[in-house]
Amino acid sequence: MDILWTTMDYNLYLNMSDLSVISSFRSMSLHTNSSSSISTNWTPTLPVTTPDGYTNHTVHINWIEVVLELVILVIGVAGNMASLLVMIQSKWGGTGIWTRALLMSLSVSDTLVLLTHVFNQQFTTVFLTLDIRSLSNVGCKVFFVMYRSSKMASSWFVAGLCFERFIAVWGTIDISTKFTSFRTTVYTSLICFIAVTFNSVYSFTTRVRGEECTKGFDNLGNKAAYRIFLFVELILYIVVPLFLLSLFTPFIIKKLFEHYQKLKALTGKSCKNNNRRLHEVTRTTVSLMLIVTTYMILLLPMATFQQMIYWKKLDSKSLKTSSFRLVAQRLEQLNYGINFFLYICSCSKFRRGLKHLLTFGKTELNSDPSSSRQWSRSPEQQH
Repeated sequence: MDILWTTMDYNLYLNMSDLSVISSFRSMSLHTNSSSSISTNWTPTLPVTTPDGYTNHTVHINWIEVVLELVILVIGVAGNMASLLVMIQSKWGGTGIWTRALLMSLSVSDTLVLLTHVFNQQFTTVFLTLDIRSLSNVGCKVFFVMYRSSKMASSWFVAGLCFERFIAVWGTIDISTKFTSFRTTVYTSLICFIAVTFNSVYSFTTRVRGEECTKGFDNLGNKAAYRIFLFVELILYIVVPLFLLSLFTPFIIKKLFEHYQKLKALTGKSCKNNNRRLHEVTRTTVSLMLIVTTYMILLLPMATFQQMIYWKKLDSKSLKTSSFRLVAQRLEQLNYGINFFLYICSCSKFRRGLKHLLTFGKTELNSDPSSSRQWSRSPEQQH
C-alpha cells in the first residue's frame, strides 16, 4: 500500500498523537491493492475543516487498530474499577495509606484516560458520524483538560509510589510516621490541582473549528506560546516523571537484591519473625516496582516519539513515522489498562482481596494477619 500525504500545517505536525492530526490534512490519497481478497481496512469519506474551507476527506480505518483500541478500553476500565473496589474495602488492611491512596488514585486517572482516549480516535468520529467533542467550545476545552490532566496525574502517582518505595527500603525511619494521611491528601490534591490548572490555561490552543474539536495555533501570534506550553507539557507529563523513576529504580533494585541475600541467610526458628517481615517488604516492593517498570517500558516509545516530533527529527510524510505513532499509541494505552493484571500476578494480598470481593465477603480477607501490618516498613525499621 502506498500512502501520499500533501501539505500538512505546522501545528498538526506537532500533534500527531490525536484525531485532529489525521483528520486535518488538507488532502490525502490512499492507494490499496485491489487484488487482495481479505482487507482489514475501510475508507469512508468525511468532511474535514481546512484553512481554505470545507472539503471531503478519505479516512483510512484499520479494523485491527479498532479492535485493539476497544479491547484495551473494555478490559482496562473493568480491571481498573475492580482494582479500585478491592482497595477501598475497609477490611483490606496492611497497606500504608500513601501506597493505598496512590494506587486508588491511579485506578481513577487511568480509567479517565481510557474513556477519553477513545474519542481521540478517527474511527469514533466515523461510527458516530460526528466529532462528539465539537458540540461546543466549552465541551471541547473540558475534554482536552480531562484527557491531558488524567495522563499527567497518572505519571506523578506512579512517581510517588516509586519514591515511597525508595524511602521504605533505604530509610532508617518508620515511613508510616512520614507518609501520613495528611501528607498523602496534600500530595494527591496538589498533583490534581497543578495538572488541571496548567491544562486549563493550555486550553487556549483548543477550540471547535468547523465541526471538529482540534488543538493547535491559529496564527503566528500564538505560535510561540503554543510551543512553550507544548514543551512544558512534555516536561511535566513525561520527562520529569521518567527521570525520577530511572533515578530511584536502580537503587531500589539494588536493595531488593540485598534483601534477597538476607532471606537466604535467615534460617532457624529464632529468625522466623525477621524472615517473615523481610519477605513481606520485599514482596511488596517487587509488586510496586513491577508497576513502575511496566509504566516506564510502555510509555518510553510515546515519550521518544513526542520528543522527536517536537524537535523535528522525524519525517512527517513517512509511513514509518505513522507506524511508529500507532505502535506508541497502543503501548501507551495498554499502560493505562494493565495494572489490574500486574496486581494479580505479583500481589497475594490483592488476590485475596479480589476473591473476597467476588465471593461477597465469604472468604477470609487477611489470611496472614501476622504480616499484614508490615507493608509499609523496611526490615531496618523492624528492629
